[in-house]
Amino acid sequence: MRKTLATIAALSLLPLSACTSSDADAKPTVKIAVDPSDDEQMVLAEIYRQIAQFDGRQVGIIPMSLPDDSAKLSVLQSGEANFAVLCAGSLVTQENPGEAAELNRVAADAAGAGESHNAEDIPLATYDAAVATLPANLSTIDPSPAESCESQEHGDLPNNVIPVFDASLFDRGVRRAMNKATRAMTTEDLKDIVEEAAKDPDPSRAVNEWIQEKTGMGIALERAVEDDESGGA
Repeated sequence: MRKTLATIAALSLLPLSACTSSDADAKPTVKIAVDPSDDEQMVLAEIYRQIAQFDGRQVGIIPMSLPDDSAKLSVLQSGEANFAVLCAGSLVTQENPGEAAELNRVAADAAGAGESHNAEDIPLATYDAAVATLPANLSTIDPSPAESCESQEHGDLPNNVIPVFDASLFDRGVRRAMNKATRAMTTEDLKDIVEEAAKDPDPSRAVNEWIQEKTGMGIALERAVEDDESGGA
């Protein structure tokens, strides 16, 4: 499966060399850091690649070893990449362990007391704490209902997907498009896309079909993908 999904990274880097200097000067290249050993991360990177590409952006998926969200944050802060997909619970656990411990305590108390209304507040509180760990030059959008980053330590905190990127990278329209796709995704959706992508010689097709089905952005995204395949940039 990983060999098939890894072709996303190779294919996604090709358009960068076809970019003209005037294109590059107009809008900064989107550089998505991703660990190719993580199938879900590869699919998530491809979702955001296609959305950014629809905006006419040059996009590269940059494969590198990223064992946890702290490593992703370091890559973003160093400038090696300007986009990565993190998860709320693991980010808080790694970057603010004191706050993570308090959130875990609140979640345990709510569960023990049968206070479902308080338990439902934990995902939002975890997201807010995750956003608070980000430096001023990085930004995110609304969290996804989908959870990922299963291999990372996150206690009992929800690990909702959050794309993190350079704060100046996207305008409001692109953020809205990303938000639409992010909010449409469930954990089951993510696992299904990974399975479908593994069956197709072109893994990006399964991602594009999901975007069409769940967001209604299909026609425009199809055109963007076709332009990419023809080598136009």
